[in-house]
Amino acid sequence: MSKAPKIPHEQWEAYRDVIKTLYLEQNKTIKEIGKFMSENYQFYATEKQYIRKVTVNWKLRKNTKKEEWEQASALVLKRKVAGKPTELTIHGKIIPDKKRKKETRRYAPKNLEPSLYIEHYSIVLEFNWQQWSAGPGSRYVDVI
Repeated sequence: MSKAPKIPHEQWEAYRDVIKTLYLEQNKTIKEIGKFMSENYQFYATEKQYIRKVTVNWKLRKNTKKEEWEQASALVLKRKVAGKPTELTIHGKIIPDKKRKKETRRYAPKNLEPSLYIEHYSIVLEFNWQQWSAGPGSRYVDVI
């Protein structure tokens, strides 16, 4: 089995925005991206090369982690109690109201009485917010 040729970093960077758009915004699979790039840009990479570049090097993810939804749930609930309207953005992507409501219900604690939610979420919020906003660009959940 022959080894696939190494693609220079500069070449990957030239197509980074296109690949990112296909993967995240158009929800294409790695195979679909490979086919599109070879047909439209004459850029040939193996599936393994795409997976490594997209998920490991560029750290692009389509799905939101459980911890991120828990954090978002805490922020949304705190704003709801304060009577503020909320638009949720995760990884720069606006989350539709229907999905936001579904996921915040899913990740709300199941064993607390409603009166205890606020106290619980305040503690979670204080603890997690410091953890999530450790440095520039590390803020996973934005609530506007």
